[in-house]
Amino acid sequence: MLLYATTIDASRPNGPGVNEREFTNALSRRFGDGIRFVLPAPAVAGVVDDLPGRILFRPFRSRFLYLLSQLVFLRTLLRAARELRPDLVVVRCGQLPLGLALFARLTDIPMSLKTQGDPTMKYLCDKPGLKGWVARRLRSVNMWAARILAKRAVSIDCCTPELIGRNLNSLPGIGPDKFLLVGNATNVERFTPRPGAECRAEFGMPANAQVIGYVGGAPSERGGRQIIHAVAELQGRYPQLMGVVVGGAGTELESLRAYAKERGVADRCVIPGQVPYDTVPRWINSFDVGVAMDLAVRGDYVGSSNQKIRQYLACGKPVIASGGVNEFLEANDLGGLVMEDDLPGFVRLVDAYLGRAADVRQDHALRARRYAEAHFSVVAALEMRMARWREVGIKLPA
Repeated sequence: MLLYATTIDASRPNGPGVNEREFTNALSRRFGDGIRFVLPAPAVAGVVDDLPGRILFRPFRSRFLYLLSQLVFLRTLLRAARELRPDLVVVRCGQLPLGLALFARLTDIPMSLKTQGDPTMKYLCDKPGLKGWVARRLRSVNMWAARILAKRAVSIDCCTPELIGRNLNSLPGIGPDKFLLVGNATNVERFTPRPGAECRAEFGMPANAQVIGYVGGAPSERGGRQIIHAVAELQGRYPQLMGVVVGGAGTELESLRAYAKERGVADRCVIPGQVPYDTVPRWINSFDVGVAMDLAVRGDYVGSSNQKIRQYLACGKPVIASGGVNEFLEANDLGGLVMEDDLPGFVRLVDAYLGRAADVRQDHALRARRYAEAHFSVVAALEMRMARWREVGIKLPA
């Protein structure tokens, strides 16, 4: 029997939420009655209703009640462990995983840490203002929890070599043999090529539009502004050109819409904000080019295993992504790389991909799809973890 536990809400419209939704489904399909899941009740009702074996706890949504939420999670996890007596508890840690650290102290069940992040919380600690100030004061608590969990774990997987390095450097006494590199993966059955004209029509765009797009969290940092800039620069060359920026909320969303208006391309830009996850594959299939930028400072210390890139490739799209990381895109002729502040370079890449002949685009779509199936499948990522669990002596359900 396996037990999977996390405090990450699978209904959240971001990378961790998407990752959890797809991974839990893959675990359920592979192990059936041999696995149970301790998960937070999703903020969006119905998201995990089709997941068998779910054991839901109700977290407090207020940040001021975070400790109470951790205690509720711990109580639920301890009860499940006593009743099920699992051979392995697989966990996905969020920030400040106090409940999981206490569980590790109170039990002797083998544990595996999935998609381990940076225990130093550098990205948050470097932020200006209140968020950075709070993160810096909580860093020692996060490090305490990370040390406990790393010592107890039989396996720790990270999605980039940089994150493995950060864990090794910040957690003395934990050897490299515990770590496994497993990049982020995507559901290649959900993300699959579909007719672009039909998808564009569904979202109110002309069927013959040429679309550069982004879908995901933090769009102002990850390509939204570059897309709007490129539309403004290339609209004369491509009369049917449109930009699509999906994701974001509040002031970030309004800022993107204001920038499109400022550049005179508001009528050429579709900026809907957050959308249901089930519609994301159709949004991506409405694109001719997918964009997946990130801040250079982030890539320097956590690397890149961008979920969007995997989804774009699974749908057969060429990708424009951040330089300095994601080198496999250029090495396999699947996309182009550019630094996030190099706007002329970004525009040149967009122009190059939009100007490709139809047969070249079709060949690219087939190669991208094959690459995603071979390298980025959720099932393939699960098999890598299962091989490690067997190596360390875990008995897995049939």
